[in-house]
Amino acid sequence: NKADRKTLDYEKSFQLAGIQDGEREALRRTLSERALVGRKMELGGEEGIEIMMNLPIFEAYGSDQDHRNRVFTEARGRFLPPRDVMVELLQEDFLQTVLPMDQHLLTALGIHRMREADFYMKYVIDRLSDLPPKIIDRAFLHLLSQLSRIIQDEKSGEKNLKTRLCSCPFLPNANRDRKTVLDLYDPEVPLLRDILDNMIWFPSGAFSSSDVLITLRGLGLRSVLDRNAVVLCAQSIADSKSKESLSLSHKLLNAVDLNIDSLLKPGKQSELKSWVERVRSLEWLAVVREPPSGVIPWPETGERKSGIGIDLFASALASRMSEEIWMVSMSMYVIDG
Repeated sequence: NKADRKTLDYEKSFQLAGIQDGEREALRRTLSERALVGRKMELGGEEGIEIMMNLPIFEAYGSDQDHRNRVFTEARGRFLPPRDVMVELLQEDFLQTVLPMDQHLLTALGIHRMREADFYMKYVIDRLSDLPPKIIDRAFLHLLSQLSRIIQDEKSGEKNLKTRLCSCPFLPNANRDRKTVLDLYDPEVPLLRDILDNMIWFPSGAFSSSDVLITLRGLGLRSVLDRNAVVLCAQSIADSKSKESLSLSHKLLNAVDLNIDSLLKPGKQSELKSWVERVRSLEWLAVVREPPSGVIPWPETGERKSGIGIDLFASALASRMSEEIWMVSMSMYVIDG
């Protein structure tokens, strides 16, 4: 467009004239001193401001910290960064204010400070796959600590920061996989800690601290035994089929029994039916491995369907409660508990 062509022409002119970084900086400081007066006429009025907006004299972020490769650009289309954001997150879209009077000049030119909510959505959430893990952790920990204030300052909109955060996979688990807040569970709920894999289903590190968890709960961190948690735990037992999972099986069965009303709460009938079928089909229930009495009919070694003689777990479809042991002991499993 016309403004871009002007900027390109100015940059070419600066290069042809051999104008160095120090001279660009000196020109900016001269203009900044004029801006301190606070009147547009000191900057040449509207026409002067239009020219200055396109001059490549403003130092952008992205420059090397030792200033060996400084980035000078025009002010048009740039922003002042939000206060207290990490310098590592700032790109060439943001202008530096080395001296206080630099900000006076940028303000006089109509350059505004980007709102924090917009910054985190565009330069953190949208760039998540490009950021190093340590930068992601630091950025989101800072954001979560300030989230209440930032949201209060944010104008309402269709894509607000809180909504974006809920669907953003920024939370690390103990395996260092990134999950959304809606994927993970509250580690301060003992029941959930007892039945879910601590390496997978909880926030880890600094994200598991009490103050951060308060904010995560407000974003939808799971804090009750829900259908998803039951399936996750049952699946892990079915996959393991080890003696170490026997205790977990008893805990899950007890948890399901205590929370059965909420687990079967009305909702989409198809979803409830699918969940019930899933839980019934998984082999997660610890079963009686030896007859409690010598007179109870019991299959010989190798007759169980697994072929290994003594199965540790069975599905609900293949099991019955211990009260029915006399009727089913030869044909079905008996739940231990």
